[in-house]
Formats: sequence, structure tokens, C-alpha cells
Amino acid sequence: MNISFQTIVILFVVVAQLSLTSSVQINNNDQLSSSSEPAASPQCLQDVQTMMSYPINALEMWTSTGRSPNDLGNMDDCLQLPSNVSHYCIYQTDYDVPFLNVSYPYMIGLCIPPSCNTTTDIEAALGEFILTMSIIAPVGDKGTSQSYCYSHIGQTYKSWTTGSGVMLGVCICFAMMVVIGTSMEYIRIQMSSAAKKDEFEGLLDGSRRSPLKVDYESSNSIIASIFLSFSLIHNYRSFIGSQSTKRHFDALDGIRTVSTMWVVLGHSLLFSLSPGLDNIQYVFGTVRTFFSFQALPAGEFAVDVFFMLSGFLVAHTLLSQLDSKKAKSLLFWAKYALHRYIRLSPLMYFLLFVYWKLMPMFGSGPMWYQFAQSLDVCDQYWWTNLLYINNLHPSTLTQECFAWGWYLANDMQFYLIAPFVLLSFRYKKIFGYTWVVILLAICFTTNIWLTIKFNIATFFDFSFTSTSFATDIYQKPWTRVGPYAVGLCVAFLYTHETTKKLYDKPVFRMFAYAMALGITMFFSYIPYSGLQGTSWNKIENGLFNAFAHTMFTVGLSFFMMATFYGHGGFLADFFKIKIFHYLSKLTFSTYMIHPIVIWTYQYSRTTFDHYSPLQFAWLYTANIVMSFAAAFLVHLTVEKPFVNLERIIFPPNKNNNESQKHHTEQSNVEKIILLIGILTLDKYFPTTNNYINQSINLSIYQIKI
Repeated sequence: MNISFQTIVILFVVVAQLSLTSSVQINNNDQLSSSSEPAASPQCLQDVQTMMSYPINALEMWTSTGRSPNDLGNMDDCLQLPSNVSHYCIYQTDYDVPFLNVSYPYMIGLCIPPSCNTTTDIEAALGEFILTMSIIAPVGDKGTSQSYCYSHIGQTYKSWTTGSGVMLGVCICFAMMVVIGTSMEYIRIQMSSAAKKDEFEGLLDGSRRSPLKVDYESSNSIIASIFLSFSLIHNYRSFIGSQSTKRHFDALDGIRTVSTMWVVLGHSLLFSLSPGLDNIQYVFGTVRTFFSFQALPAGEFAVDVFFMLSGFLVAHTLLSQLDSKKAKSLLFWAKYALHRYIRLSPLMYFLLFVYWKLMPMFGSGPMWYQFAQSLDVCDQYWWTNLLYINNLHPSTLTQECFAWGWYLANDMQFYLIAPFVLLSFRYKKIFGYTWVVILLAICFTTNIWLTIKFNIATFFDFSFTSTSFATDIYQKPWTRVGPYAVGLCVAFLYTHETTKKLYDKPVFRMFAYAMALGITMFFSYIPYSGLQGTSWNKIENGLFNAFAHTMFTVGLSFFMMATFYGHGGFLADFFKIKIFHYLSKLTFSTYMIHPIVIWTYQYSRTTFDHYSPLQFAWLYTANIVMSFAAAFLVHLTVEKPFVNLERIIFPPNKNNNESQKHHTEQSNVEKIILLIGILTLDKYFPTTNNYINQSINLSIYQIKI
């Protein structure tokens, strides 16, 4: 049932008027709604009555008090008053609206006498305010209530704990490693440049001032290599300089980056609902029914794109190695699993503990306590993230610590089962395709069965009342494996020469483009039909939950494969823009850190946010810029260093790098010739000495021997 905001407000006022008499009785000292509830403080009630008679300071207290649901008043002004006059309290609860199946979240900021310092006291004071219609509040069956009071502004900041101190120490250790590694790299570069300059000058005048080859990299000790792994110089050069060895996959950089931006887009709205919006009823009742609005909840499909890309890249990489002798050894498969663990874990572990132990120190404000309370689940379930089982235990997403880490748990689990599918495909292709069909069947049937059995809505169905969607469907591997199976299948198809021949035919390409556009748009916007008066039934919800996530990636794969063979038109050219090559390296870090960025802002607000298209555009722009900026920082200082450390533990196969090494040697020959020419000019035209020295240093820096 769709209910307008105006209807709810009118109902609240009417019920409030009809319930006036009973409210008076409930708030009397000698008559309580429940004998088990503690009585309100007589001093509190007396001070509230005094406040309502408008003595000195009462006007400031009233102007600092919220008047309507989700109105936080003005905490700063309230706390400017003497501490024996007032303090600032947040009161929050949920109300079940009479005669309607709606649970209404209610929060208000109150500037009240300091004698009202318990939830019971605050409810009694609020009841007095409602009687005089000084404050508008719903009347109905109240859910669990809580309050939080501040007597001075410093209380909005959290105190440091042992865990916070330890995590700060870890951050300092990382910073020291970065400083030491960067300094060592800078000194090494200067020494190498000086040696090479002397060498080439010696070539010009016929002498040999230094050995022909000075290799500082190969002479590094293990300890030095560990420190150099944290070098900002090395990691930044790797960030801006590395090129893809498979140019036909360049469009994946754009697809991955745009998908990440889509995730941040959806979360910019979703995370603003907690703590809340001041016009949340307008968003739920009106905005979500707009056709254009469907692009925001459709951001859920971006995670499915990640699963599909992961499945494809894992399969494509592993299939090329299965024919080698090393693939038959147990060590190969141990390294296969360990590689994924090392690749994902360091950054995830670091941000997990930053989120749990350090983030409470990041913000402040009247609503910051809500974020601190949300971390209580980490005390019990933090270890599940370390084992990548947080999507299975605890059973519900709302109880997970670092909740968005459910994606990594699924990805790790899919990664571990992928070899069984790939080995079957390598043994006999039909077996590989059979495994894909089995995985898809598991995904489809479990989604339909769970949706119908528990009457689960779709993720497009915003509701005040909680559903079991996040518990039974959202993060479980058996309901999300479909897109990963699609990625495996795409890798299988890519091995067939027939696939390339099909995409070389214009007619088939037009068909593929039509399928890509039709399927992705259909599943992104078909939920709009369920928002125009008649909601979907169980069967319709079940079919959508079963097929939407998987079929969206099927549609995208039609286009993605076209880009592998040099097709795709202007859209493929867009996804191959150079900036995406760089940003795609930050997508993992951005996904991991963007909730920390968004929640730090949202929970630090002193008022509720307001939704409008322009304000949301500004909010999203800020979120995406700050998220990528923070991701760039942790990429250079945490993520990339551990990638370098893995290469120290497991050096890359030299045979796999022969072509890249040959290309580098050719490039260095050209640079050496250019450098000799520059040195010759320096010898015969000394007036250009400053410019020549700069060119020499730059050229030497770029040469890799």
C-alpha cells in the first residue's frame, strides 16, 4: 500500500487529538502505562512545567528544540546555555501507525532541563510537549526507545580506547615504512643516475669511468626489498606507468570503474537514510516512483558486474596455465589460493580495524553515538571477516561487522570452487558447461524458493518495515553465484574460434548490441511497473529475484565480448578512455573505503539531510571524489606494498615476462641513443648546459637496465 506523507501527518494529528485524554493519564506521576516501567523523575516533570511557563532562558531552550519528526533542533545553541539550565538530548523510537501496516521511524532533538536524564524522563517531557502541540509526534504502539544526552560539546567526541591506540600505532608503522622506503628509493635513484651519467660521459670521451652495467635493484637485500615495497616513488610510478599486456581487455577498465561509481551512487542515497532524511516520506512515497529514480536502486547490479568480471578473469588466467606441468602439483594450487588471500586480505583487514577502532574518533555530532552503537556487532563477529565467512555467519546482514565485506566473502568462496569447474572444462568442455548450468540452476531455484516461502520483496522495494531480503537472499553465495558462473562461461566462449567469427559478422554484432541494451535496461527499469499502484505478487517477486542479477550480467557480456574483438563502437571507445586505466586500479580500494567516507559525513551532521536532485548531485560528487582520493592514499600505502611483497615471496615467472622485457630493452636502446645525442650537444654547445643537465637527469631516470 502506498501512503503519502500528507496522509500520515494528518493521521498523526487526528490520532493525537483523539488520544489527548489518554496521553494525559499516561504522563501523570501516579498512572503509568506499565507497572514494570520506572517512573519519571518528579524533579524532571516539575522543571518541564517551569520551562513551559517561559522563565529566563526558556525561549532559547524552545528555539533549540526540534518541533517535528526528524527535527534535531540546535545542539550548539542549547549547549551554550548554563549546564544547570539545560542539556541536549536525542530521542529516537519507532511507531506503528494505527490501522496501517507502517512502522514510522521517529527522532527528535530536545533542549530540556538536566534533571530529565533518562529515557523515561525524556518520554514524559515529550508527552507534556505533545499535549500543548508544541511538538508534533506520532501516537501509536511504540517500539524500542532510546535517548542520548550531552551536557557539553566535547561529549560528542569519543574517548580513545586500547584498540584505538593499537590501531593508531599500526598506522604510524605503515607511515614509517613508507617514509623509509621512499627515502631509500630516492637515494637509490640518485646514485643510479650519477653512475649512469658518468658511464655515458665516459663513452663519449673514450674512457670507462664506471662499470657498463650498474644494477641496484638486483643487489637489494630482502630487508631492503621489503622497505622499498612501501616506496611512494615506486608505487606511484607503477600506478601511472604500467600498461595492460592485453589491449583487447582495455574496455574492462572502464566497465569496472563505472560499476564502482554506480555502487557509490546507490550507497550515497542508501547510507543517507541512516541516520535519516528530513523528507524521508517524500523519498519513499513519491521520489521512488519516478522512472528516472530506478537507476539508483539498480546500482545493486554493479556488484553482479564485479562477480562476472571476477569469474571471467579468474577463468581466463587459469585456463592458460592448466596445460603446464606445474598445474599438476599441489604447490601450484596452494599458491593459487594464497595469491587471492594475499591480494584481498591486507587492505580488507586494515580497513576493517580502521572502521572498528579508529573511525569512532573521526567524527562528532548529536547523531555520532548511533554510529558508535552500530560497531557493537564487531565485538562479537569481527573474526568472521578474517575467515571470509561473514556472509554465512551471522545469518543477517544487519548483524555483520564491516557489512559491505560480504562481497569479498562471496568472491573468495567462488574463487575456491572455480578450479573444479575449470578443470572439468579442460578435461572435456561439455563438463565445464554442465557445471555452469548446475551453478545457474542452484542460483535460480534457491532465489525463487526463498522468495515465495518467506514472501521476500525485491531490493527495489523500499519499505519502513524490515524484510528478510538482506537475511535470506542478499549476501548468500547460493543466491549470488549466478553472475560468477556467467563470467566463467564467457571465458569458455572466448576460447572458441567460432565466437570471434560470429562477432566479425555485422548482423550478429547488431543482435548482440540489441540484446545487451534490451536485457540490461529491462531488468533495471521493469520494477517501475510495480510502483504504479499494484505491487508485485510472490511469483513476480520470485522471478525477478531469481533472474535479475544473473541476466543483467548476461546482457552486459554480449557487449563485453564484442570489445574483446575490437568492436563495440563509441561505447567501447568510451570505456577505453585513458583515465579509466588509472581509476580501475583504485576500484577495489574505493569499494572498501567509500562507506567509511560516506558515514563519517552522514553521522557527523547536526541536522538531517534533505533530498532534492540538486543536493543529491552535490552529495554524490563529493562522495565519489573523496572516496577515490582516500582510495588513492590507501592504494599507495597499503594495497600496492603488499602486492610488491607477494612478488618478493613468489617472484614472477621470467618466461612470462620475456615479451615485456624485450619491449623495455628496445625502448631503452632508443633512450640511450637520444641520451648520447644530448651529451654530444652538451659538449659542443655548453651554453645550453642547464637545459642539457635537466634532460640528462630525466633520460637517465627513465632508462631501465
